[in-house]
Amino acid sequence: MDLNELWQEHKVWILGAFAGLLFFLIGRSFIASTFNVDRSRKTILSAHAKTRKQALFDRAAFARAKKEAAQLKERLDRREKALFFHPRSKYLLDGKGDASLHYLNLTSAARKKVGEDMDAENVDFLAGNLGLPSKTPFDRDEIQEVLFGLDLVEDALDRLLLSSRSITERFPTEQGLASIEGLKIRTVKKGYGGRSARRRQIPELQPRVEVQLRFRADALTTENFVETLLGGKDGAGKTRRPLLLKSLKMEAVGKDPGDPLAVECVFLILQGGKS
Repeated sequence: MDLNELWQEHKVWILGAFAGLLFFLIGRSFIASTFNVDRSRKTILSAHAKTRKQALFDRAAFARAKKEAAQLKERLDRREKALFFHPRSKYLLDGKGDASLHYLNLTSAARKKVGEDMDAENVDFLAGNLGLPSKTPFDRDEIQEVLFGLDLVEDALDRLLLSSRSITERFPTEQGLASIEGLKIRTVKKGYGGRSARRRQIPELQPRVEVQLRFRADALTTENFVETLLGGKDGAGKTRRPLLLKSLKMEAVGKDPGDPLAVECVFLILQGGKS
């Protein structure tokens, strides 16, 4: 087949191919003249190079950020001290040997001491078991949590006695603390079911123990006691830890203005440390 025959047979396809090539070349030329890709690429590269040479933050901005971070940490530390329960050393099981034996020794000593303190102040003490569970716990974590509660119970009763003594010394007509009506230490069950893995990794947000304290005292003693729960300094100048109060109920049960109030406090222990 010669070229003439090839042309005659395929001239439509050949003309279409040349027309397509011509259209492509014309379109490419038009796009290149209208949208300068090379120029845009150079502009982008130039801007990127300038940005890399410029500091995102100068030293002053870095110093401000560092100062703000330190202030934030300080505020978080203050919140932690106000919310989280920090147990005293003797109530922690770490390094104390057998957990059950330590529990029995500590609770026995606490009953004896608190009973003697109440007798010395002539307080009618109706919670001789200090709110401890009727059956001795065997699980180490539960023992630790009950000891957190005992720590709070002893601390709260000490503050209540000190408040009563302070008020009656300043105001002899006030009755002070009349009685301890009840105590209860309740460990809070941890309901992790249905919670995300992220939430399960934040145990410090979980309440560990609730402590209920019921007593009768005059209004000034009660007010002074509640103020001591905020922490600060005691009479001897020592720093007191805050005790987190979940609820407070007061009721006038007597007929005369000087009769004691019936008071119920519920304390909450958040986290409390590792057992």
